[in-house]
Amino acid sequence: MLKSVSSSVWNIMLFPVILSGVFLSFRFGFFQLRPKTILKFTKESITDKNLRRTTFTTLAATMGTGNITGVAAALSVGGAGSLFWMWVSSFFGMGLAFAENFIATRRGNAMKILSKSVKLKPLSYIFAVFCVLSSFGIGNMAQSASGVSAISGTFSLNPLIIASLTAIVCFLVIIGGMKSVGSVAEKLVPILSSLYIFMSILVIVKNFRAIPYVFIDIFSSAFGLCEVAGGIVGTSVKTAVVTGLSRGVFSNEAGMGSMGIVHSASGDNNPFRQGAMGIAEVFIDTVICCSLTAFAILTTSGEYIGAEPVGLVISAFSSVLGKSSGGFIAVCIYLFAVATIIGWEVIGETAFVFLFGEGSKIYYKYIYIAFILIGATISLENVFYIADIFNALMAFPNLIALCVTARDKSYSVYQENKFTADSET
Repeated sequence: MLKSVSSSVWNIMLFPVILSGVFLSFRFGFFQLRPKTILKFTKESITDKNLRRTTFTTLAATMGTGNITGVAAALSVGGAGSLFWMWVSSFFGMGLAFAENFIATRRGNAMKILSKSVKLKPLSYIFAVFCVLSSFGIGNMAQSASGVSAISGTFSLNPLIIASLTAIVCFLVIIGGMKSVGSVAEKLVPILSSLYIFMSILVIVKNFRAIPYVFIDIFSSAFGLCEVAGGIVGTSVKTAVVTGLSRGVFSNEAGMGSMGIVHSASGDNNPFRQGAMGIAEVFIDTVICCSLTAFAILTTSGEYIGAEPVGLVISAFSSVLGKSSGGFIAVCIYLFAVATIIGWEVIGETAFVFLFGEGSKIYYKYIYIAFILIGATISLENVFYIADIFNALMAFPNLIALCVTARDKSYSVYQENKFTADSET
C-alpha cells in the first residue's frame, strides 16, 4: 500500500517539481551554468569559519544513506535509466536550490515567506507539519533503518543495541544546538565523503572497460529503447522517471525547503553566495556521490533489477576491497546516516518551534531521538516509501512560496556584481 501511495503522490508531484525547476532556472538566469562564480562563492563558504558551519550542516543533512542505499534501491526498482532521471532532477534541482537559498537569505525560510510575504499563513502551517514529519522520515527513520541494519547485519550485532547507542550519541550532539551539530558536521562530512568518493573511483577505474556499456544501458533504459520491441516501453520508462526523480529529491532535497531553513539562519547577507552553495550541495550530493555509487554498481553487476540494495553496493566494492567490502560499506552507510540524523534535527526543530513555540524545543529533541529506535524496527523498503511521501507533501507548499516570491523584480542576477564586490572586500 505504501508503495502505491508513494507512486501516486509522485505521479502528481512530478510536473510541479520539474516546472518549478525550469521556471526558477530561467528566472535566475540558469545560475547553475556559471561554474567559475559558483566555485568562487563555494570556496568562500567553506573557508570562512562563520559560514562553514551552515555549509556542512546542510551537507550533513543531504549526504545521507540516499547516496548509497537510495541509489542502489533506485537501480533495483527503476533500472539504469533511473540514474539519467536523477541527473535531470539534479540539474533543475540546482536551479531550485539556488532560488531557495537566495530567497531564504532575503526573506527567511518557507514558513516565514508563506506566512508574511505571500500571505498564505495556512500553507505555512501545512509546510511546517510536513517538515516535521519529513524530519522523522527522510532525516531520521530512513537513516536509522539503513545505518543500523548495515552495522548489525555485517557484524552480527543486536540492532536494538546499535540503535540505542546511536540514539545516545546523536542526543549528545543535538542537545548542544546548531553550533554543536555544525562542529561535528564540519569534521565528519569532508573526511567521510572524500573516503567514499576515493574508493568509488577505484572500483570504477578497475572496471573501466564496462563504462561505455554502462552509458548505453543508462540512456537506452531511460527512454525505453530496449523495450520498444516488447511493447512495454510506457511502463518501464515511467518507472525509471518516477524512481529517478523521487530518489533525486530524496538525496539532494532541492525544492523541499530544508536547505532554506538552514541557510536562512547563516547570518550571511549575500544571497548569491548562499545560492551558489545550494548549487554546490546538489552537485556534490547527486552528480558526484550518487553517480559514483551507480557507476560502481553498474560496472560490476549485470543483474541489479530486483536485487537487495545493500548487497548490490557490497558486491560492487568487493572487486577492490574483497571480503572487507562489507565492513567498509556498513561503516560508510552508518556514518552517513548519523551525519544526516544530526543535520536534519536542526531542520525539523525549526518547524516544530514554529508550530508550538520556543518552549517546545526540548520536547522535539526527545521525540526525534525516539524515532531513531522506531526506524530500526521498520523495514527499509517501507521507510523509503514513507520518506518519499512526506518529501513530496513538504515540497508542494515550498514550491508555491519560491515561485510566487521569485516574481519580485528586485531579484535580478545583475545585482551579482555588487555582492561579488562585497565578498572581495
